[in-house]
Amino acid sequence: MANPFPDIPPLRQAFAHFPNIGPARLKMLHEAGVRSWEDIGPFPPPGLDAWNAFWQPIYQTAIDCREADAADDIQFFIERLEPMDRWRLLHKHWSQCAFIDIETAGLDFDADITVISVFFQHRVRLFVKDENIDEFPEFLLTLPFIATYNGSTFDIPKIIRYFNLPPLPVPHVDLRWLCHRLDLTGGLKPIEHQLGIVRPTDLQGTDGDDAVRLWQEWQSRHDDMARYHLLKYCAADTLSLQLVTDRILERNGCPVAVRPRQSAVWEALEAIPRPVQAVQPQPKKQADEPSRSETLSSLQGRLKALLNRKKRF
Repeated sequence: MANPFPDIPPLRQAFAHFPNIGPARLKMLHEAGVRSWEDIGPFPPPGLDAWNAFWQPIYQTAIDCREADAADDIQFFIERLEPMDRWRLLHKHWSQCAFIDIETAGLDFDADITVISVFFQHRVRLFVKDENIDEFPEFLLTLPFIATYNGSTFDIPKIIRYFNLPPLPVPHVDLRWLCHRLDLTGGLKPIEHQLGIVRPTDLQGTDGDDAVRLWQEWQSRHDDMARYHLLKYCAADTLSLQLVTDRILERNGCPVAVRPRQSAVWEALEAIPRPVQAVQPQPKKQADEPSRSETLSSLQGRLKALLNRKKRF
């Protein structure tokens, strides 16, 4: 899809969320010289005098959008942009976006999360069950913006349930629906194939079923190579999300200034230590240690406080 006004940031060209503006009226605005929010004044442009009756909400929305954009208020736009327009946030906030993926111990709804991978600012962070996974909610608070693939129906509900969190305190975009808008359908692996994304050789063919098996091998036999392959697979999913995002922006006519190269992106996997000897899981907590729910209670309070501070209205 072509970007009609390459000299204007894509986010500022978004009008689908404005009241009283549909495709036909948007075309009329463009013909009247209105290309972005900055072109919206207190009165309709020349030639659109008949719009006086419904112009005030349009003008007020433009003011609100300009203020939110200046304040980098991502959540404001997550709550207001039409799903088809949320790719514009990925373009503006590319460097602030963290890509997240999880693996679970099984395919049923109640299966525990085993690994969470986060790719943020050129670094992979891994959170593993029975090791450091309880550190993830605290880390989540530090992220300004996250993207997942199918996370709105899988990853995010799982995370909220597993950690007993209040509503997600971080702005989130699900790449699946942005892909669907571009006629890219299916799971992440088919999307990669359609976009020409090729994983490292040792990860090709590995899927979610393998992730469950690898976790079981680590748990039952302390197979450190199974653990390593599982972590590498989960991390590769998040690295792939950055490449998918780049392709989405390219197809919308708005690539990022410094586009990631596949070879450079996969190099982040080298930071995952290849095991020399078996890594034993941490022992279970003693009875006198605080329970997990007690440990997280103070975190939930901070999350709720953060949500209250972030509310715009």
